[in-house]
Amino acid sequence: GYDQTVGFLSDSILCPPPHCFSIVQEFGTRPGIAVAASMILENKGFNSKEGKYNHLTSWAFYPQRLSWRRKTLRGGMDMLNAALGF
Repeated sequence: GYDQTVGFLSDSILCPPPHCFSIVQEFGTRPGIAVAASMILENKGFNSKEGKYNHLTSWAFYPQRLSWRRKTLRGGMDMLNAALGF
């Protein structure tokens, strides 16, 4: 978990204010139960050194359908334009 994380990286290190700012948008990919199952199985594979579940988190968080990618990018650009117009 987070208690085992070492190091950090923040926006103020990458680009100190007031020179730039960042915007983060979170979006859903797969249904929650599918994401949870993929993370559990990949963790199981990692801890057992089997490695046969390595593809599951990329499946869960990075769908390959071009239509999904276009819709996600379009939604992100709409949100950015709305934020900049505010």
